[in-house]
Amino acid sequence: MVAMGEEEKEACIHCGTEWYRIHYRDGVCHQCQQLGRPGRTELAARRRTFRRTLAFGALVIGSLILRMALR
Repeated sequence: MVAMGEEEKEACIHCGTEWYRIHYRDGVCHQCQQLGRPGRTELAARRRTFRRTLAFGALVIGSLILRMALR
Protein backbone atom coordinates (compact mmCIF):
# COMPACT_ATOMS: atom_id res chain seq x y z
CA MET A 1 0.00 0.00 0.00
CA VAL A 2 1.29 3.44 -0.92
CA ALA A 3 1.26 6.23 1.64
CA MET A 4 -0.66 9.39 0.75
CA GLY A 5 2.53 11.47 0.63
CA GLU A 6 4.14 9.06 -1.84
CA GLU A 7 1.15 8.84 -4.17
CA GLU A 8 1.29 11.03 -7.27
CA LYS A 9 -1.29 13.66 -8.01
CA GLU A 10 -2.96 13.76 -11.42
CA ALA A 11 -4.43 16.79 -13.18
CA CYS A 12 -8.12 16.85 -14.09
CA ILE A 13 -8.66 16.77 -17.87
CA HIS A 14 -11.20 19.62 -17.63
CA CYS A 15 -10.13 22.11 -14.96
CA GLY A 16 -6.47 21.12 -14.57
CA THR A 17 -6.47 20.97 -10.77
CA GLU A 18 -4.33 18.23 -9.31
CA TRP A 19 -5.91 15.53 -7.14
CA TYR A 20 -4.94 12.30 -5.48
CA ARG A 21 -6.65 9.24 -6.90
CA ILE A 22 -9.15 9.21 -4.04
CA HIS A 23 -10.78 12.35 -5.50
CA TYR A 24 -10.17 11.46 -9.12
CA ARG A 25 -11.89 9.06 -11.52
CA ASP A 26 -11.34 8.49 -15.23
CA GLY A 27 -9.33 11.70 -15.61
CA VAL A 28 -11.98 13.89 -13.96
CA CYS A 29 -11.90 15.45 -10.48
CA HIS A 30 -14.86 15.18 -8.12
CA GLN A 31 -16.04 18.74 -8.78
CA CYS A 32 -16.13 18.20 -12.56
CA GLN A 33 -17.87 14.84 -12.02
CA GLN A 34 -20.58 16.69 -10.07
CA LEU A 35 -20.95 19.12 -13.00
CA GLY A 36 -21.53 16.14 -15.30
CA ARG A 37 -18.38 16.51 -17.36
CA PRO A 38 -17.40 13.31 -19.20
CA GLY A 39 -14.35 11.22 -18.32
CA ARG A 40 -11.64 9.82 -20.58
CA THR A 41 -13.54 6.69 -21.61
CA GLU A 42 -16.72 8.60 -22.42
CA LEU A 43 -14.77 11.23 -24.37
CA ALA A 44 -13.01 8.47 -26.32
CA ALA A 45 -16.36 6.88 -27.15
CA ARG A 46 -17.72 10.25 -28.30
CA ARG A 47 -14.62 10.77 -30.45
CA ARG A 48 -15.04 7.34 -32.07
CA THR A 49 -18.72 8.04 -32.78
CA PHE A 50 -17.85 11.42 -34.27
CA ARG A 51 -15.16 9.87 -36.50
CA ARG A 52 -17.60 7.20 -37.69
CA THR A 53 -20.17 9.89 -38.48
CA LEU A 54 -17.58 11.88 -40.44
CA ALA A 55 -16.48 8.77 -42.34
CA PHE A 56 -20.08 7.92 -43.22
CA GLY A 57 -20.73 11.50 -44.33
CA ALA A 58 -17.63 11.45 -46.53
CA LEU A 59 -18.79 8.16 -48.05
CA VAL A 60 -22.24 9.57 -48.83
CA ILE A 61 -20.84 12.77 -50.32
CA GLY A 62 -18.27 10.82 -52.34
CA SER A 63 -20.92 8.50 -53.75
CA LEU A 64 -23.13 11.48 -54.67
CA ILE A 65 -20.25 13.18 -56.48
CA LEU A 66 -19.43 9.96 -58.32
CA ARG A 67 -23.06 9.48 -59.25
CA MET A 68 -23.24 13.04 -60.64
CA ALA A 69 -19.99 12.56 -62.59
CA LEU A 70 -21.27 9.38 -64.25
CA ARG A 71 -24.42 11.05 -65.59
